[in-house]
Amino acid sequence: MTIPTDTPQSFASLALSSAMLANLESLGYREMTAIQAASLPEILQQRDVIAQAKTGSGKTAAFGIGILAKLNPAYFAVQGLVVCPTRELADQVANELRRLARCIDNVKILTLTGGTAMRPQIASLEHGAHIVVATPGRLLDHIGRNSINLGTVQTLVLDEADRMVDMGFYEDIVGIVAACSPRRQTLLFSATYPDDMRQANQSFLRDPVEIKVEAQHASSQIEQLFFMVTPEERNQAVAQLLFAYRPTSTLAFCNTKIHCRELTEELQAQGIDAIALYGDLEQRERDE
Repeated sequence: MTIPTDTPQSFASLALSSAMLANLESLGYREMTAIQAASLPEILQQRDVIAQAKTGSGKTAAFGIGILAKLNPAYFAVQGLVVCPTRELADQVANELRRLARCIDNVKILTLTGGTAMRPQIASLEHGAHIVVATPGRLLDHIGRNSINLGTVQTLVLDEADRMVDMGFYEDIVGIVAACSPRRQTLLFSATYPDDMRQANQSFLRDPVEIKVEAQHASSQIEQLFFMVTPEERNQAVAQLLFAYRPTSTLAFCNTKIHCRELTEELQAQGIDAIALYGDLEQRERDE
């Protein structure tokens, strides 16, 4: 189904506990976004879901509420598993899940990503966890070491699935899915869902409902500008545009790590507070 974005609905229309509704209210979540309104009723009915939604659409709350709605905090086993393509996204998702879980006593949410030592993660797993948010490579490491049991997973979420496939994680995902309970609910969130990905994921999902949000922003909310410059002028042009527009904050994307470093150095030389973020940095540097 394709969902328009102009149909606001209240979270109170869902079959959620009064504690969860009160917590959502305290977080400022009053009306559902389009992807939440379309997917949450299906998720709460235990349907497998394929949802196409852009970043910032509210998808984390959609699958987070679904995981928490059926969580049994007295059962200290991995009941929810969220797989993300990057460490940063995994941390972001875990933090949002902790906010959503404030209304439930003693819920343990554990993040398993690379760039940090295995031993503390293994120790945490020995004491149990209700929800795990992980990157594919590190999760497979734990599966290989038998330090995690995914046979109790009730809800498996593949977040930004298209990015994970693009990054070469498809075989890793196959191994992770195989380690999970066959009776699980599977939720796949993705910005795009091409035909080859659809065919590959058929074995993961059972009679899934497909949901697609048509648009995320009205055209009046975003202004797009294009500037034609030579490669040699690019870095200086970025500095000039920042001085001209004086934005509160800016995110600049470069297509190589080398260009990330070069642009950062140019902006710093112009007196602009800038930092670079790319894959070769140590985890401590990425976190900072």
